[in-house]
Amino acid sequence: MMYLEYDWTSMVYRPRFGDTFIDVRGWRSFDCKREAVDVLDTCGLVLGKKTDSRTWEIVAKDIEELERPGGCGAARNHVLQAITTRYLGPTDYKGSRIKARSVGASLTVHYDDALNTEDNHREAAEALIAKLDWAKLGGVWHQGGMPDDSGYCFVCVPD
Repeated sequence: MMYLEYDWTSMVYRPRFGDTFIDVRGWRSFDCKREAVDVLDTCGLVLGKKTDSRTWEIVAKDIEELERPGGCGAARNHVLQAITTRYLGPTDYKGSRIKARSVGASLTVHYDDALNTEDNHREAAEALIAKLDWAKLGGVWHQGGMPDDSGYCFVCVPD
């Protein structure tokens, strides 16, 4: 689960994933809550319920909100999160797998030896797209390699 937490010592708002503070679109912290909300909005995320006096959940926008005119799914303003995939080698208990993740979700699928590497990564990304129900928003997904050869990145472009 992702959270936005107000740090009283530094007087800034910080996004965190579980117990780890993370970057959201290159920002490690925000000076005000409004700034955080605006950046999250461009990623298709919103603040959810308040979990304590200084922490809010970060959740994905409702599909209906994404589809409204001017929403993230609108044809001319199509903003979705990128999906990254990476290979997970076999362990003593599990075979090889591919992990697909976006800011708000992740999913792991088994590596299919009948497919090549790129197709395995595409299958994992498509499974996450289906899980998040992003296919109904339209657009064409494009695949590219990561600069550090750690896996692949998938981005959606309006059709």
